[in-house]
Amino acid sequence: MVRIVGPLFSIAASGTYRGCILFKTRQGSTFAAGPPAVPASRSALQRAHAAAVGVMASFYTSLSVADRAAWDLSAGAAGIPTYRHYWREWFAQGSSSSSPPSPP
Repeated sequence: MVRIVGPLFSIAASGTYRGCILFKTRQGSTFAAGPPAVPASRSALQRAHAAAVGVMASFYTSLSVADRAAWDLSAGAAGIPTYRHYWREWFAQGSSSSSPPSPP
């Protein structure tokens, strides 16, 4: 929790403000150090999701010209970028490396 006395960048500021600014004091001067460090460790669910996204990305980049055209048409109808549409359908259809999604 940040404790601020005076303006936001006052010399008495210290701590974290809303999780996005980290105030530090060194040798009598206060400075904004940027966002607080986030631990690099991931949970098992995050690692599994990252692996699924990696598989999905490799399938997307290897689409044939005809498949890419079908996805472009479907994404245009939905009004979103093709990659985002493919990503959404990958998870909505419960796809995997053995069963990639088909355009809706």
